[in-house]
Amino acid sequence: MINWLHDQISPVAARLSLALRVALLTTTAVGMTLAVVSAMVFFTVRAEFETSLDESMLRRANAAVKAGVTQLTLDGVPQSAFAATDVKIAVVQGGRLFSTQGSQAVTPYIGQDELQVSIGDRTNSFRSAKIGGVHYRVVAVQAGQGTATTR
Repeated sequence: MINWLHDQISPVAARLSLALRVALLTTTAVGMTLAVVSAMVFFTVRAEFETSLDESMLRRANAAVKAGVTQLTLDGVPQSAFAATDVKIAVVQGGRLFSTQGSQAVTPYIGQDELQVSIGDRTNSFRSAKIGGVHYRVVAVQAGQGTATTR
């Protein structure tokens, strides 16, 4: 492999001055280093952003539980109240799904993780979901025996 690469580069490199070859080598090394550092920064920032988003959503979901958001309170809230904030709230109780947007609208957001939270197998869950080509973060918290609130 290295011999093949050497054979391919030799005709071109033989025509270049030593200074130009050193400059090309340096430029390539700097470019590769920048690419690696940029990738590391991207993945670190993405992880931090996702952690921050999860913590914020968990606080908001717990606040909704403390405020007493249940199936009955969701029925009294107009859908337009949630449309402006682009938030979907659902309550899973006894395996049944309740939401201001209607059960069909939020069904794609409810998965096995949220059902496990509702039956008490887990205290909360975080996951990413791709629905209709759009990426969402879904958080579920316990809201009492056999109930989970999902955002």
